[in-house]
Amino acid sequence: MQIQGEWVEEPNDRRGGHSVVQRIWKDNTLLYAKRQTGHIHRSLLHLFGRPTVLRERAALLGARKAGVRVPEIIYCAAEHNAQGWRALLVTKALQGFQPIDDWYAGNSREQYGEALHQQLLQKVAQSLASLHTARWQHGCIYIKISLCASLAKDRR
Repeated sequence: MQIQGEWVEEPNDRRGGHSVVQRIWKDNTLLYAKRQTGHIHRSLLHLFGRPTVLRERAALLGARKAGVRVPEIIYCAAEHNAQGWRALLVTKALQGFQPIDDWYAGNSREQYGEALHQQLLQKVAQSLASLHTARWQHGCIYIKISLCASLAKDRR
């Protein structure tokens, strides 16, 4: 994918390489593209390393299988050549969700009440329990919430 977009975060140079995440609009669809060169993870299974994008792909697929709503993978590939590893992961943005920090900052807890707040926290806890039950660990979580399902449930 040759399309460029705005950076989601500053590019980072670590793990022996370079990684950047960009927000891209394509055909009215918001995508996130993670591009990496030489950005690898080493483990007992992969002593010489492999791109962290492949590890992230496995985690997204595992989380989805465990019933946790995660971004849809549009494309994922990695190649190794004389210069080292290059990798690309493209995911579709989750629609109808917002970061939980934005929800709190917008005083939504007060607006929608404590009952809805407790439902949202329960859903976050259930998602984490599902990950753990499926034997996945998390190093960094970006909690996004969707009020659609919770509000519809409350109006019944």
